[in-house]
Amino acid sequence: MKGELTLYVCGCRGSRSVFGSEFMEFGGQTTCFVLKKDDYALVLDCGTGLDNARALLADCAAVDVVITHWHYDHVMGLMNWDVFPTAAKLRFFVSSDAYNLSFDALSQLFRHPFWPVDPTLRVERKPVKWNNPVWLRPEVKVTFLAAPHPDGSSVLDLSVFGRHICLLCDFEHNTDFPEEILENCDLLLYDGMYTDEEYPEHINWGHSTWQEGCRLANRAGVDRLMIIHHEPGRTDVQLREMEKEAKKLFPSSVFARAGMKINV
Repeated sequence: MKGELTLYVCGCRGSRSVFGSEFMEFGGQTTCFVLKKDDYALVLDCGTGLDNARALLADCAAVDVVITHWHYDHVMGLMNWDVFPTAAKLRFFVSSDAYNLSFDALSQLFRHPFWPVDPTLRVERKPVKWNNPVWLRPEVKVTFLAAPHPDGSSVLDLSVFGRHICLLCDFEHNTDFPEEILENCDLLLYDGMYTDEEYPEHINWGHSTWQEGCRLANRAGVDRLMIIHHEPGRTDVQLREMEKEAKKLFPSSVFARAGMKINV
């Protein structure tokens, strides 16, 4: 019997990893999500949370990795390259429309004198263009769209085994965002780095607020909302309180927690 499509939260902290008892519930590892069905996995970003995907990927015959951008908190997990099973077909997809999103950046991560070997040589690399849908396999389609973020990043509009998922991570809300892509969205993952009160001091930093995520979810009529990319210093107690307030604005909302898994 074929399994269900499941989203695993391997890391959901923003900008940098944090450690300590006050961060145990929501986790301190940076951005990494895995969508898995049977022996196929789609990895969304490779922050330090990638190491938590080791067991998930172990039995996969095929692993596709989609990178939104090359900032350290989204790729530092690649130092744990042995997470990817050697027997799996491994492909990397990234937009080539911004200078820092090219695959040259991947090679720069693994070069002397910073790292002794380049394990990426065996990777099938797939540069793609913004706004052009790419079929990773018959049941999996991804469209990269430009995201307002320093150095460039990508919004991901995903169709995965019949489910519509949108990732707005390292995303700053603006009036130019094509909200129509959220039509019939089953799950929206949204950058909730700041609060509305904090945001005026962080304009043009490339991040949004959890309240903006709730407002967008309401306007677009999405099914479920997951707030991600938590501010590094935000404690479990603070995030739980914010989650309570978010549910008042959008009842089907949840703040991502490390180790969380949901059927999409």
